[in-house]
Amino acid sequence: MIAELLDLADRLEVETPCPCEPMPVHFFIDLTSAGEILGITPVHGKTKEKTGEPELGKMMDCPAYFPLKIKADTHDEIQAAAGGGVSVAEAGHGDIREIFCSDIKTQQGKPPKIETINQPAGGKTEAPEGDDEAAGDNWEEDSPVRESDFDSGTGKGKNQYYRHAGWLGRIKNFIDSQADLEISQAIKSFINAKHRLSNPAILDFFQLADATKAESKAATPEEKKKAKDTASKKRNAQLKQLAGARFTFRIAGQVLLKNLEFQKWWATAYAHQRDRILKVLPTGVDGFSLRDDEGSKRLTPVFPHIPNVPGGGMYCPLASFDKAATRSFGLGKHTLSMSLTTTERAAASLKWLLRDKHSHCTLGKKLVAVFWAIPSAKDAKPCPNDFADLMNEPDALQVLDFFRNVHGHAAVVSNTAHFYCAILSSPKSRITIRSWHTETLGRVNKCSEEYFHAISLPDIFRAGQKTTSPLGDMAAAMVPPKGKAG
Repeated sequence: MIAELLDLADRLEVETPCPCEPMPVHFFIDLTSAGEILGITPVHGKTKEKTGEPELGKMMDCPAYFPLKIKADTHDEIQAAAGGGVSVAEAGHGDIREIFCSDIKTQQGKPPKIETINQPAGGKTEAPEGDDEAAGDNWEEDSPVRESDFDSGTGKGKNQYYRHAGWLGRIKNFIDSQADLEISQAIKSFINAKHRLSNPAILDFFQLADATKAESKAATPEEKKKAKDTASKKRNAQLKQLAGARFTFRIAGQVLLKNLEFQKWWATAYAHQRDRILKVLPTGVDGFSLRDDEGSKRLTPVFPHIPNVPGGGMYCPLASFDKAATRSFGLGKHTLSMSLTTTERAAASLKWLLRDKHSHCTLGKKLVAVFWAIPSAKDAKPCPNDFADLMNEPDALQVLDFFRNVHGHAAVVSNTAHFYCAILSSPKSRITIRSWHTETLGRVNKCSEEYFHAISLPDIFRAGQKTTSPLGDMAAAMVPPKGKAG
């Protein structure tokens, strides 16, 4: 699978390392050139398919943290930068904990509560040590995990002030290096103002539903109660949405993430951090990479984070080379490790598959399938396909047309193209490959045709014709039923 992911990266011409990656941004914090808040504006990208309403959040190229770091109090011990319920702040964008030093507690059965995060006693601001990626060597494959704890980084009772301190450190590095820029001065003024969500003036920018106002506008007692309940539910939903939202700045109309000086600064900072880690990593080769760059000659015990895997949380690697399953012969965490370049390129391909709507499909709440097709010609681009859309095609028999004509040409093309599919999950912050399939599209076509012939039934509404269920129903039926623990 690693070899095929590397081949896909070459065919896609993916550039690595990647200092920026597509991430959702939900709000712009609008500032004047003097750093005063003009407003907090929702950012809309796509529209919802069912309602046609704009969907909150737009994918933007955002600075991404480097996945490796040197362990505290050591000179050469490498570990994951995130993991174990510990979050890593990123430059130029962040959530409410990082930017506003505030949290929204969403306990089950209770309305969300806004709190200011206080600095721990003793003034400690460093990130706490992770709890071994939230699982030990003997972690249970299907044990339940509260994904919200990992997504928010609030699990296990950790004080979240380190997230604000980490974000401040990142953005202050930019301000110090680009002190003469107008955007630097504006963000500096914003930081000095110490804005918090508990401040009603800040909260008003989000235009949250007000139960008191809604109740006062109603006439009868019944209408007042209904209006109050409706407004309360809407406010709670808005606060829960706000708890997971991400923000960036728009200064005098210019989005910080699109500022050229900011982009150059982050690219340089990311490269410097990567070079620092490279000097510490042990030399070696992994058998995958044919490149001659320095990253291909250095082995890493840590795989980059792969987002968008169900249950993955804030740090979800494809492999953990420092765990018991990959240790043997006295070589410790370097028994099965890969070069830094190999992990970066394999991760970039997997991230692309999980972002591209035509290359993945969720199967229930705990599984996701990724798939792609490669022509037999060397260095040819991946075959374009709409397989994910066909998973819920009302007329499932039309799926066969996809397999017969995946390239828009004759059936012989699909017979020679290679089709790859992996079923992924993340029971506890590591990716589990549930299944890995390598077939030609001709073989996939044949198996699918046999399946449809086996399950097709006469259509009682259309004489002489047959009907069947969408392929997505078949996929969902393969997912084990949810037990008491799940």
